[in-house]
Amino acid sequence: MLQSLRRSLQGTVAKVVIAIIVVPFALVGVESLLSGGGIQFVAEVNDQRISAAELQIQVNQQKRRLLMTMGENIDPSLLDDQLLAGPSLELLIQKSLLTQAASDYGMAIADTALADFIGDMAVFKVDGRFDESLFRRVVAEQGYSPAGFQEALRQDMLMTQLRAGIAGTSFATPAEVAQLASIKEEKRDIRYMVLPISQFRTDAQISDDAIAQWYESNPDSFMTEETVVLSYIELTPEDFPVEVDEQQLRELYESERDIWRQPEQRRVAHILLSERSDEDAAAFGSRVDEVAARLAEGADFAELAAALSDDVGSASSGGELGFTDGSLFPEPMETAIAALDAGEVSDPVETDAGTHFIKLLELRRGEVLEFEQVRAELRQRLETEEARRALILAVEELRDLAFNAED
Repeated sequence: MLQSLRRSLQGTVAKVVIAIIVVPFALVGVESLLSGGGIQFVAEVNDQRISAAELQIQVNQQKRRLLMTMGENIDPSLLDDQLLAGPSLELLIQKSLLTQAASDYGMAIADTALADFIGDMAVFKVDGRFDESLFRRVVAEQGYSPAGFQEALRQDMLMTQLRAGIAGTSFATPAEVAQLASIKEEKRDIRYMVLPISQFRTDAQISDDAIAQWYESNPDSFMTEETVVLSYIELTPEDFPVEVDEQQLRELYESERDIWRQPEQRRVAHILLSERSDEDAAAFGSRVDEVAARLAEGADFAELAAALSDDVGSASSGGELGFTDGSLFPEPMETAIAALDAGEVSDPVETDAGTHFIKLLELRRGEVLEFEQVRAELRQRLETEEARRALILAVEELRDLAFNAED
């Protein structure tokens, strides 16, 4: 019956059925992203809730891990949402408990440390520099907004900090130390004797009959390893080539126009001064005044950053931090950056990390990538999606055939 139903769902009918299934799910997802209302929660860990959207993101990440691990030969049933929901929820609960424990111990990740970490991630760089549009596109493909990705990364860094703290404070009891010392210093006396086998060989002759009798009496000693002879069919998405027409590509482009919109971006550099443990407020203020005075006198910003900035990660590159669209750095920094023209340097800006002097190196106006610029990427994505859909249908048909086979 399943096979006959599948045969009937071909061509236009199949597309209508798929649309009926897919569109409601898509609309529900879009509504949850745009409206921000009606949030559903699937678990509560102490006072922290886990939303259905967070669970879905975790499920999608599990799917991607399975696909990366098993490749095109993966059984499609392993990608079922219901199958992955349980382990994904358990992982989110453990993550929530760990981040809560880290917060209880007073651990935190500074905004600047988070920004530096993201800026150093190779996946977000183009020609060695952080690229804001690439950052937004990659995190969107993972199901995150920029702010959501930063919060998820902050939690991961908190958990790493917690594990490192626990590992760094480990101890051993006196009994364990004594046991280790006794094992390490333990010594053994060994005596041995060598008996050459040649002394026990005889000149006895072994007849063919004796050999045959030994063979007949010990059949288990001459068994080959058990083997299986099988036949199989291997299917890959490449076995289902799909032609995508121009109209489909343009419809997809128009539906995702906002995704291809590159926001206004500003490339900045900074000089960070942080109050050191061995200096008082007056000494720190003197360092800030010195940098301000030298900048006012026209000193080279990159040279000052290399010589005086406390941000060792950016100092070696003249203080450069890469591009931001207004959401990457702490709010005081973004406010100051927005007020600068290219080449200008800000007044001192205060954040949790210290005092910043910020220079705007480059301003890129926002624009939408044209259809021709993304045509190849759209075609590749559509062809892959259609091929995978055809593969799944073929696998289901083969399952029915195998189940109903008489032999």
